This record gives sequence, C-alpha cells and structure tokens, in this order.
Amino acid sequence: MLKIGAWFEGLRQRTNAPTAYALGKLVRPETYTARIDKNPPQHHNLWAKYAAGLHAPGLATIKLTSALVPGSEHMLLATFWDAFDVSQPVGLRGDTLLRGLRPGVVQAIYEPAPLDVGRYVRRRAAKLPLMRLEGQADLQSLAAAVVLLREAYEAQDRQRAFDVAHSVHSLLLMTCAGMGEMSIDEELLGFFVMKIFPLAATEEIYFDSSLGELVVKMKMLRAIHSSLKRVGTLNDKPASTKQLRKVLDNHYGFDFGFALAPNLRLVNQPDQTSEAARHRVGFRRASQKWALDVLLSGRREKIPSDHALDLMAAEEALT
Repeated sequence: MLKIGAWFEGLRQRTNAPTAYALGKLVRPETYTARIDKNPPQHHNLWAKYAAGLHAPGLATIKLTSALVPGSEHMLLATFWDAFDVSQPVGLRGDTLLRGLRPGVVQAIYEPAPLDVGRYVRRRAAKLPLMRLEGQADLQSLAAAVVLLREAYEAQDRQRAFDVAHSVHSLLLMTCAGMGEMSIDEELLGFFVMKIFPLAATEEIYFDSSLGELVVKMKMLRAIHSSLKRVGTLNDKPASTKQLRKVLDNHYGFDFGFALAPNLRLVNQPDQTSEAARHRVGFRRASQKWALDVLLSGRREKIPSDHALDLMAAEEALT
C-alpha cells in the first residue's frame, strides 16, 4: 500500500493533477467518455484504488506513466520497500537489503576502506551509522535504520532495538516533514505505529506512539524548519538533514527537542519498575509537557527556567 501510494502521489505531484480522476484522465484519456444523450459518463475507478494503495498498476499502465513522467517507475521497483515488510523475518538478509540502498546509505553503514575493494564490513561504532543516516534522512535512510532495528529485535537484543528506535523516530519525522502536502506522510506514520515501533521495547519501557501524536510532531517539525530557514538560522544543503537533525537534538533549544522526542511509557506498574526506568519515563513525560505548553502558547524558551525545572521535577515524581 505504501509503495503504490508513493508511486501515485509522485505522479500526481509531478503532473499537478489535483485528484485521482484527473490523473487517470491524463494518463488514460481513452477510458473516460463523456455523457452521450441519457447514457452516463464512463470511466473505471482504478486510479482511486491506486491512490489508496489498494490495487497494483499493470505493466501497460506503468509504461504509460513512465512515458509521461520519466523515472516514476523507480518508486514501484525500489528494493528498499522490502525493509519495511515485517511479514517475514530479516534473518540473514540484512546485508542484502542494506547493500541494495543508495551509496550514501551504504557508506553510512559500512566501513569505508573495505568498500573501496568491494567488501562490506559493518561499522563497529553503534551510534555512528545512525548519526550518518540521520544526516541524510529519506525513505532509503529510514529503511536502513529499520533493518538495524529489526535485526536487533530478532536477536532479542531489546536494549539495542530500543536505542535504534530513537533514530528511527527522528528519521521518520524528518522524512515525512520533507515530503510536502502531496505525499504518503500520514500513511507512513500510521504504518510505523502499527508495525515498527512495537518492536522497540525493553523489559521496562516501550514506545507509546499514536498516529495523531506523530502527525502533530511532523507538522511541528515542518513549521519549525520553515521558521528557522526564514530567519536564516537554517540553510540546509540539498539532500542533507544534518541541520534539521539538530532541531531534534536540542541544538536550537530544549523546547524544540523535548516536544519532538518519542513518547515513552512503563511496561509495568511503577512499583514493579526500576528507579532508573521510572526516572527516564517521568522526565520524558514532564519535559514534553513543558515543551508543548511553551510552543503551543507561541513562546520560545530554549532553556527551562528554574520554575519550569521545579514543575518538571514535581511532575516526574508522580510517575
């Protein structure tokens, strides 16, 4: 559904077609007939199904759309979609999935020297590949991080999966925020809520994501990005999200970073949970509440005041 929807939205964006009906009529005008006497107009509704990702286009349709919008078929043929398919385990296919991604993503995952002679050796530093992926957020970088998350989950390394999921969350927000209005941003967010983030849980903490919450954060990141670019704070290079990543990493203010962080919840009741886990979840909840109150009021508070810190400590103690 995501793959077909992305293909459809890419076509709609590049042809400026406002609706599925308009796009279908542009691509296959012979299948749309006007009203003749009392006979109703005729057309099929396949394009509405393409828009919803409910029907895959046939070869004839793909050829027509590729002629109209050269390169549009690449979205349907891209192998990175396989990384999101949780219906079967990654198993030993992790490197195969990763090696099929674009060069910048491959270079983020693998050591550079062996790559020069055609050997694929994973970087040993746990965080560096994720940081490099976050600096070039798109669907392929997101796919790579999902492979790393799924590998950790299948290896029963719950802490590693939980840690990788924080990068997945950042990559997801940046990727969707950069998609624009005609995109599958909300469908992608919903898919991650249902299929990906449930893989990210330790014995004590889990990601408590919802579609509504992620949509709000995506729109907030999009607005923050536009605002910082307007005042000259951000000047992203093409295909680079290094500066946008700093928004999520508190570089431009704790109000931004705290508000956009993933929601966390305790697996068990507080009295059955370690103090460290209670502290982490309590601080996340309190800091998010403070940050959202600040931003939704139209203010900026890059560093919490002493009064705000006292309120956050009181809120944290309630966990």
